[in-house]
Amino acid sequence: MAASQASLLLQKQLKDLCKNPVAGFSAGLVDETNIFEWSVTIIGPPDTLYEGGFFNAIMSFPSNYPNSPPTVKFTTEIWHPNVYPDGRVCISILHPPGDDPNGYELASERWMPVHTFCSIWSSMIKTNQFWKFLLSCAWFDGVGGSSISVTFIYCVPPAWFTFHLLSGHGWLS
Repeated sequence: MAASQASLLLQKQLKDLCKNPVAGFSAGLVDETNIFEWSVTIIGPPDTLYEGGFFNAIMSFPSNYPNSPPTVKFTTEIWHPNVYPDGRVCISILHPPGDDPNGYELASERWMPVHTFCSIWSSMIKTNQFWKFLLSCAWFDGVGGSSISVTFIYCVPPAWFTFHLLSGHGWLS
């Protein structure tokens, strides 16, 4: 019964997405016979290191969706602190609902059944939070103003990054 309710909800969400496309990404079924697995292509947002890129991912929905979150796995190689080397995405909104057993996330930051396919991707793309987070986790070395090399060293909160960048402090100070 749950799978059929999830299937109906996903069919509705896909139909809505086709009627009202959202800028920045496109989606469709990986296999027309499986509503639970979607192929997503994300266009790298402007003013980020990903600008102009096309990044493919698979979003897999559980049979008890929307009570449990989907999983997202990039099939295009991508370097990002929230993406594991195998492409799996680790962000709060995709973690199971309720309290975090490790105490790192608030329940309000985790999955809620009100989220939809579009709300997940829109929140990452329209606000650029997923992409901008990269800036707080990279070491930039401009060469002649025309090229940038990026080496991940460790993650720092964006406020720390902004303060240190604007105040001229070193990265490790």
